[in-house]
Amino acid sequence: CKVTSRKWECPIPATRVAVRLSVPGYAPRHIWSIDGRAGEVSRAGAVEFRPGATITGSLRGPSRLLPANIQLDLFNDGRELTEPYDRTRASNDRFEFTGLPPGAYRVTARSKGLSPAESQRVMVTSEPLYDTGVLRLRELVALKGLVNPPTDDAQRPWHVIIDRVSPRSMYTTRVADEPVQADGWWERRGLEAGVYAIAVGDATGAIFERRRVTVDENTPLVEVHLSQISVRGRLVVGDDHSGPADGR
Repeated sequence: CKVTSRKWECPIPATRVAVRLSVPGYAPRHIWSIDGRAGEVSRAGAVEFRPGATITGSLRGPSRLLPANIQLDLFNDGRELTEPYDRTRASNDRFEFTGLPPGAYRVTARSKGLSPAESQRVMVTSEPLYDTGVLRLRELVALKGLVNPPTDDAQRPWHVIIDRVSPRSMYTTRVADEPVQADGWWERRGLEAGVYAIAVGDATGAIFERRRVTVDENTPLVEVHLSQISVRGRLVVGDDHSGPADGR
């Protein structure tokens, strides 16, 4: 492109195009969806360049029409980036983060009513441009399970505890703590796809089974068979059963 007095001009075909602008020593910038019309000048406006690198990628959803309220966030080594950088989302569902120093990054995309998407780890080193590929937001999913036997020794229904495991740490967020149905079945709808910690316990809070489950639209039935349950009784000492004994 020809640059004169900080203004640039590039010949483009008479169709919709995307333009990448690169300046040595600065993060590349993209201008998406420029409508080139024969005999006309398409004006892109001012473009600011920052030192560092650019991470770019694209968004997809469960339908061809993506929601407008997608939130894009950038994480550096597991922490949300708070340093100054530029974040851009284009009308053709491309995005970019520019002005990034070297480091390990992940991009997340979230929208209410959909399961979030997260990129693979992107290692920014000496190259100016990196692409995450496609971040695909999916429909919320349901998780179903069966606990056998359906009740504890006191004939109380088991409780199923569901915690969401953070994809960037070991922290969990409580999603549900509910008793199973009379026949041992349970179901939780409206879950984001991801990893969950599932526990089965009694009404006192004692936990008898724990497991981690990756939940998506293809997750099979979660079956829990409790082969050992608590047995309660009274210990006495002597032939005359005079009183309780200490010990275990």
